[in-house]
Formats: sequence, C-alpha cells, structure tokens
Amino acid sequence: MNVMRHDLYFWQVVHHLVVEEGYRVLDMEQSEVWLESDALKDRTVIRIKRIDVDWGNQLRADFEQVRKKMLWLKRQLGVRRLRGEAIYVTMYPPVDDWSSFEAEEKLDRNGNVTLRPTLIVAEESERKATIAAVNERLSIHLPHVALLDEDGYQMEQMARYLRQQIRHTANATQQKERRLFQYGKPYATYGLLVVIAFMYVLLEMNGGSTDMPTLIEFGAKYNPAIADGEWWRLLSSMFLHIGILHFMMNSLALFYLGGTVERIYGTSRFFIIYFIAGLTGSIASFALNAHVSAGASGAIFGCFGALLYFGTVHKKLFFRTMGSSVLLILVFNLAFGFIIPMIDNGAHIGGLIGGFLASAVVHLPNHRPRLRQLGFLLLTV
Repeated sequence: MNVMRHDLYFWQVVHHLVVEEGYRVLDMEQSEVWLESDALKDRTVIRIKRIDVDWGNQLRADFEQVRKKMLWLKRQLGVRRLRGEAIYVTMYPPVDDWSSFEAEEKLDRNGNVTLRPTLIVAEESERKATIAAVNERLSIHLPHVALLDEDGYQMEQMARYLRQQIRHTANATQQKERRLFQYGKPYATYGLLVVIAFMYVLLEMNGGSTDMPTLIEFGAKYNPAIADGEWWRLLSSMFLHIGILHFMMNSLALFYLGGTVERIYGTSRFFIIYFIAGLTGSIASFALNAHVSAGASGAIFGCFGALLYFGTVHKKLFFRTMGSSVLLILVFNLAFGFIIPMIDNGAHIGGLIGGFLASAVVHLPNHRPRLRQLGFLLLTV
C-alpha cells in the first residue's frame, strides 16, 4: 500500500465511522479527526490521525496531547466514564521498541477515563489483525483496505469527495441539534418581564414592595385569604416581588432561563409550563409555608424542570451543552433555600416538579405525541 492509498484509507475509515456507524464529529482538521459515539454504554471518543513516524517518542509526544484533551472532554461532556481510542494510520511502525505504548491506559485515579493507542500500518496481515481487534472492541466494522486501486489523481479526488461527505454529515447533525434550541422566540418571556416590572413599580407607588399590607392587598400569597376562597392569589402572587433584590434576581433568572425554555419549547408550550409551574409552586407554598410570600420563583424553577425534561429526551445533547451547568445551579439554589429560612423552598420544589410534569405533558416540538403524555397529564392534575 503506497502513501497516497494509505491517505485515502484514512478518509475511508473516518467516512465509515461518521456515515455508517453514526459517530459525531467533534473536531476535524486536515489529517486529524475527533469523533464521538453516543451508542455505546460508556461514552466513546475516537481520535484518528494520519501520521508517518520513525521513532516511538514521536508517538508518545502526540499521545500526551491526546491524554490532556481526553480529560478535558470528560469535564466538557459531563459524563462519569469516557473511553478513548487513539488510532494512528501510519505506513510503518516506529523502528525502535514501542511495545509499552500499546496497552490501554487509565487517565484518572478511578479508571473512569481510559485511552488505548492503536497503529494501523500498511503491511496487510498486521493491518487486518489490528482492524479486527478494533472492530471487536468497539462493535463496529471498519473497512480493511482502500476500495480503489487507481492512479494517484483518482485517489486524491476520492479522498476529497469523502472529506466533503464527512463535513456535510457533520454540518447536518449540528444544524439538527441547533434547531432544537431555536424553535421559538422569547416573546412571552419579555412580556412577563414587562408585567413583573410594572407590578413592582405599582407596589412601590402604593406603599412599597416590602410592606405586608400592600403585598396582601395586591394579591400576595396569604394563606388565610386563600383558605377563605381567594384562590386567585395562587396566580397573582407570581407577579409580585418583595424588595428590589428579589425583583432583580428573579427578573434576571427569568430572562435567561425563561428565554432558553421558550426557545426550546415555543411560546404556547412555554406559557403552559410557566403557569402550571407557578401554580404548583404556589400550592406547595400554601401547604408548607404559613408566611406571606410572593415572587416568580416557583415558575422560574419550573423552567429548570423543563430543561431537566429536555435532558431526559436528549440526554447526550443536554450534557454536551448545558446539562452540567443547569444541575450545578439548580443544586446550589435548592441548597441555598434550605440554609436561608426566609426563602420559600416549598415553592421552589413545587415549581420544579410542576415544570417537569408540564413539560412532559406538552412534550417537545416536532416530536411525535406519546401515550405517556396522557399519563403525565393525569399526574399533573
């Protein structure tokens, strides 16, 4: 196998992994491609590189860079376990001893990140044995040999065509994922922010947003009044805030979280999620907290619930994008609510649950309706 045919083989392997095996392109350069598979139990990343080496230390130096990126990818992907394959498509093995370089290596203390180097060389029998081992390890079917035995120009044209196909497939996958986050525009979020700001100014002009009688008069959650039949307070309290800090924090959270949820679910679904979450948060507050309370916190935590539901439908994409940050912020806010007595954590938890259930009822746009939506509707009611 000459050098040009080995170059073509490199792109045939990458093309097979992306187009036939469904691997996702993480990064792609002229002679190096990073791929990821969501199909296996343990998340698998393959870094495949076309390189010709003379000495083992050249491989070891390159492998050190792969080690660092694997550990970085584990943090970025938010996974517990990550298996890596560093595949080198090279004409010949190093002339010096490199046998110690062939074993799988644990990159962290618990062995949750592993990396195995593999050399695919030009010599036919050794190449076939290596490919067979890789196929068995990863449950794939890599091609054994370049499919063309033509002149150099035709091989170069075929390699260029394969690169274009790989980029086209990668771009199509990225566009499909991007559309999941760009279904709607955050018009309702902006409208809610305007209403909340208007009500805050109205409170300040009529006694102050920290004055309890004023809050009760304008519709805060006040248990005796609700028990007497003023159930509308469960909804009106969502638009009132106690003090400038409470107003600013919730407005900022609604701007980011509400905007994200509305872009994913669309305006009509977002309205349903927001108000069901706000209602369940107020009901939980009524049941668990006897104090006068107000705020959009329950509905905002419902936005967390909506993002968590998105994560159950698109688990890999969720953790690859925002999952770790969402979970970290959520846990921090819930813990903070348990530490600070004045925070109505009942409303937060009620809103979180309500938002998750409501999201399961309306489901995501452009997804086929499922029977379980009816079950979640009954559970929500």
